[in-house]
Amino acid sequence: MDDVSKETIMSGMGELHLEIYIERLKREYNVTVISGQPNVNYKETVNAKTAFDWLHKKQTGGSGQYARVIGYVRDDI
Repeated sequence: MDDVSKETIMSGMGELHLEIYIERLKREYNVTVISGQPNVNYKETVNAKTAFDWLHKKQTGGSGQYARVIGYVRDDI
């Protein structure tokens, strides 16, 4: 049971396994089941403009890899 969304989360060995379990709930326990992807509650958000400057260097033979990424993340919504 997910405390935030109040959904019951089922897990199984595959889609067929879950479908059989849902059908058993309907047939044996007369339970109305709504199945689908679980809701995700995002708890973090961008609240201020944040700059980043990242340097990637990797030498594995040959010319290697080199990259510099500069930018910022901001919330415009």
